[in-house]
Amino acid sequence: MNIHDVIALLMAVPLWAVVIWRASTLLKTPGQRALWACFVFLAVAATLRLSSIETWVIDATGVDEVVSVSKHIAVILGGLLMLRWVDSSAPDAEPTPMWRRLAHDRPRNIVAVVGVVGAIATAPLASPAIIEDGTHRVFLEAQYGHLGGTISLAPYIVISGISMVMSGYLSTLAARRYGKRLLKVCMGIFTVGCWSGAIYFGFVGAYLLYGLTGADAPMSLGLVQVVGNLTQLVCIVGLAVGSSVKGFDAVMNLKRYRRWLIEIRPLWSNLVSVMAPDAIEDVLNNSAASLAHDRRNIRRLYERLDERIIAITDAALGVAPWIASDLPARALTAAKAEGLAGDDAQAAAEALCLYVARRGRADFTEPAEHPSDSPPLTLHDDTEICAPWLAKVSQYYKALQSDPGEHPLKRNLDSPLEPA
Repeated sequence: MNIHDVIALLMAVPLWAVVIWRASTLLKTPGQRALWACFVFLAVAATLRLSSIETWVIDATGVDEVVSVSKHIAVILGGLLMLRWVDSSAPDAEPTPMWRRLAHDRPRNIVAVVGVVGAIATAPLASPAIIEDGTHRVFLEAQYGHLGGTISLAPYIVISGISMVMSGYLSTLAARRYGKRLLKVCMGIFTVGCWSGAIYFGFVGAYLLYGLTGADAPMSLGLVQVVGNLTQLVCIVGLAVGSSVKGFDAVMNLKRYRRWLIEIRPLWSNLVSVMAPDAIEDVLNNSAASLAHDRRNIRRLYERLDERIIAITDAALGVAPWIASDLPARALTAAKAEGLAGDDAQAAAEALCLYVARRGRADFTEPAEHPSDSPPLTLHDDTEICAPWLAKVSQYYKALQSDPGEHPLKRNLDSPLEPA
């Protein structure tokens, strides 16, 4: 395997990985189907760069130009399909500019037909590829200073280059549209890939046009290949990574769910331990009891987090009768006396109330004569809002558990109430 095959693999492997990963989303929206087909065409074009594949196809068809024409057609179609996806992701403009109407289905399909027919019709005009190392075919550089070869590459360069420029501009608009930082970053990476592709086609076009002047090549064949391969690699990596927004979002969600599951564990395990025996057994049967399991297992993270929040809510309601009517206010005063404010003070107060109530129930003391009417926890229907709040409460609850007698919150609990 030579260096050219290594570079081809560096392009083909990430593209096929994206194709396989995106196959599960194939039927969801037209935009996703267009993006998947785009990566299929780009992956095919990158695979055809491999010397063994290239030689096999030529031997099987008996046509020397079949590989270069197939690669160019695949890139043309891939670029137009990518433009379809980016256009659907970018914000609509009123009125729609004339140039953007070219990205719509009908004009794009016409351009695709013209490009494919043009690439096939002009293929015989090209100069034969240069053979390097006995197997590697260098097609682009063989067309330097050759009018017919430059014409044969015109559909590939012009259509693909314009597709990249339009996609780069539209993806820039899409990046500004999104509010989430992750989405902005991913679309920004995608934009870098598009503009890198545009640079590649601009470089190739300028290189071939300069050759028509009859002047010697301004750079060596090796340098041309280095520049071309580098810009293509940046383009492919940018497109593959930047378009994987949902994949990154899913990974970040898993990371957050796992963190919250571990962070609310002290509150969950301590409160659940004073529930009725059948309820404890049910909770433990439906939730992994070990911390190591929480750290290692990422299956059903969202469902397990939701189950744990429900268990905490039920347990909090179970100890609520031991929260006296004045305890929430005293607990809030104790938290503020410790320098806490806002959400931190409220979370610490809730943790202190639950700790006192749980101790009361565990010690079999009588419930409060006048229990508090306030809910023991600030909860929300949305798990992603509820979980970080319970994680904050659990942080203070764990601190109370570790040092109940000397913890400042416990010492401050009997502080005078704040004036009304």
